Formats: sequence, C-alpha cells, structure tokens
Amino acid sequence: MIRNAKAKGARLEREVKDRLKKAGCIVVRQAASLFPDLICILPVEPGKEELNKRLFFIECKCRKYISSEERKLLMQIELRFGGKSIIAYKHKGKMAFCGLNYNAFPSLKALGIFATII
Repeated sequence: MIRNAKAKGARLEREVKDRLKKAGCIVVRQAASLFPDLICILPVEPGKEELNKRLFFIECKCRKYISSEERKLLMQIELRFGGKSIIAYKHKGKMAFCGLNYNAFPSLKALGIFATII
C-alpha cells in the first residue's frame, strides 16, 4: 500500500511538471520527498511582471487535503523567498490547482489552469 501511494504521488508530480513545462514554464522537481514538490517560474514578456509574481512553490497531493503544518510551511516559504504557494491535484481526471491566497490566480488563469481557493 505505501509503495503504491508513493508511486501515485510521484506520478502526479511528473504529470504536473510536464503540464507546466508544456505551458512554457521552467519547473524543477525536488526528489526524495523534499518540500515543496515543485518550484515553477511562469513565462511572461520581459519587463511586464516581477519575478515574485511568477514564482510558484507547488505541493502535489493525490487528494486536495493539506495539513495545517504543511500550510504553515508553505506560508513561511512564501515569506522567505517571495512567490506564491499552490496545491496541485486531480479533479475529475483533470489537473487542478488551488492557492493559499487569491494573488496566485491571474498567473494561473493565463496558463488556462483550473484554480480554486482553499
């Protein structure tokens, strides 16, 4: 069971990474269960947007649930490095993202990604 859960999580991380790369993003996947799972920089025209509005820390979850400890850690990462934290998950078979705050949405919507707030 644990092996299957790890494999499912790793597969989701790769799917999210591939989806974002196809949208033109730079994505780094952190192996060995490091937190967060992915670090992403969204593409924009030069000079149009600051880096901290294009930098995303992504935690991938097979279910949308995120613990309060993980939420606090994501918020600390935001404060320390700038950028926005989001959760990636599958919703009815489609890739979905939800943010910890509303400021993440304009950049995500530009990529055509379904996004909600948690």
